[in-house]
Amino acid sequence: AEKKVDQTISLEKNINELKKQIETLNTRLRETSNELELARLQIKRKEEAIVNLERELALIKNSTEQKNKNIKKLASILENMDTKSASRLINNMDEQRAVEILVLLSKERAGKILGYLEPSKAVSLFNRLGWGG
Repeated sequence: AEKKVDQTISLEKNINELKKQIETLNTRLRETSNELELARLQIKRKEEAIVNLERELALIKNSTEQKNKNIKKLASILENMDTKSASRLINNMDEQRAVEILVLLSKERAGKILGYLEPSKAVSLFNRLGWGG
């Protein structure tokens, strides 16, 4: 009878210990599940950010392509204008736009146009074109 009592006590201890282990494992499982859910939310946010950045990049590319087309059209127009008129247009443009257009012209044509500009503007554009050495 004493042996059965000892076995019962031993089994109850084992049961209690197993219950504690199960409780510990369940707690860790809940924590891991919470971490997993948080990671999923972070992934979703990052995926949304990627989609938004891809859209933004596409808009920038389209805008840049359109700007380049417009600059090429302007360069083509200036290539065919008389030099004095072309130089007046270049003189009234901001320098960055003027450089973007002049670089598309033949050096000979760009040089003639620069020759009609006021000297300080011509030198500035010449240097920005990388022709100033």
